[in-house]
Amino acid sequence: MARMRVLGPLFLLVLFAPHVAFVSWQDLATTLPGAAFAFVAALLFLAGCLRQARAGRRWLADPPGPPRD
Repeated sequence: MARMRVLGPLFLLVLFAPHVAFVSWQDLATTLPGAAFAFVAALLFLAGCLRQARAGRRWLADPPGPPRD
């Protein structure tokens, strides 16, 4: 599951790529801010997922509570 927390958001980038590639570049007033917003949103989402994946790996390495047999 920790790996899927990283691979899942990468799927969103695959969904955004055709939109950015095939959008009408004639109207740059709306195209560039929209593409920049989508890119930044995907990066922030990916950064949050990476942070959660690292926290999950730390928890798995040293789970809280008493030692288990």
